[in-house]
Amino acid sequence: MTNGLLGLESELMLTDVEGNIVNRAKEVLESPLNIGNLVPEYSQAMVEINPKPSAELAKLESNLREELTFLERIAESKGLNAIPLSEIGPGQVSKRIEGYKRYDLYELATGKLSSKADASACGTHLHIDHQNNLVGQFNLYQSMDPVFAFMSSTSFFMGSNSVNCGRVNFFRNNIFSEHPFMTQLLDYVESIEDIHELSKKRREFFVERLGDSEEIRKTFSGHKNGSTPIRMTDNTIEIRATDSNLPTLSMAMAALYKGVTEYVFGNNLDIRIADRDNEYGITSKEILLPNYPTLKQMESAAIREGPQAYIVNEYLSHLVGIAEKGLPEEERRYLTPFKEVLRTKKNIAGLVLEFVGKKCDHSPGQLESDSARKVNRFIRELYQDDLTGGNKAVYLIGNGIR
Repeated sequence: MTNGLLGLESELMLTDVEGNIVNRAKEVLESPLNIGNLVPEYSQAMVEINPKPSAELAKLESNLREELTFLERIAESKGLNAIPLSEIGPGQVSKRIEGYKRYDLYELATGKLSSKADASACGTHLHIDHQNNLVGQFNLYQSMDPVFAFMSSTSFFMGSNSVNCGRVNFFRNNIFSEHPFMTQLLDYVESIEDIHELSKKRREFFVERLGDSEEIRKTFSGHKNGSTPIRMTDNTIEIRATDSNLPTLSMAMAALYKGVTEYVFGNNLDIRIADRDNEYGITSKEILLPNYPTLKQMESAAIREGPQAYIVNEYLSHLVGIAEKGLPEEERRYLTPFKEVLRTKKNIAGLVLEFVGKKCDHSPGQLESDSARKVNRFIRELYQDDLTGGNKAVYLIGNGIR
């Protein structure tokens, strides 16, 4: 990259061969085959992989697939499957990890519903090293929030369906609707101090709920103090809004952010925020970001309709166009899955909804346990195909389920 590395973190849920979620992460994590790149997450049914970062997409992909294949070997030895999908059905509640003081305090502060949602949600996190204009970089990635529509896999979340991206909707508009500093997309920042102030406000949320003590302030200081869509770390800006997804789509996401970053910072573009609603664009001298009201309009449309929403589809097409200009020719192929999503207006969440409609018996808006197991097995099939270099998911996005 122009300056620095890209890093991907992927959270995966563990199931048995029938598709039931199982709380056996400890067995996987404690396997002697785990050399440290498999780490615990909030749930006992979930593991996270942390491949080595790279500035080259081919190397990042190799590192990602190597770690996922490594997880496959460990899980298989335990009779388990891993899937890149949140808990979508009822009756399969994944328990949070006990004995981690931070998790205990988090549940105490946020409540059991939030704790259950955190234990049920699998995401993809992208780390991008700091560029020479941190405020501009932070705002640029804020403006790319609708990318979660590309990555949505949760047409169902915890048994319910009403939108294309149930996970984002649940966290932003349900459990933390009265605490916007915790999970919601906020307005653009004007200074580094503004970014640090956001972190302080999230910490104060825990102080107010748990009491002002040295332990609480230490536990929730720094950047690890909330499920925010985007946050600053010591060396990176972390994108956190997107669902867990297939490796091919995770790499498309990495390519999109790399390409946009390379083009904007490689050409030293001014980063400016539009004064008027529904306005954005790019010239040889500047990139004009959609203003905050427009971003919120896109957020709402992306949550409801995903890439089917015209305002979302047009904007994501704009971002893909910029990324394509910023990537070297040999890396542009990584954007192909997103181009197919734009063409068909269907993401993995839409594919899941189509699968349920054709292959499962279910009540409108609800997913029963048997149907959830079928979906988990379906995603498992797509995931295995993807890991071995197949193209089934992109094919189904383009051609539908028969």
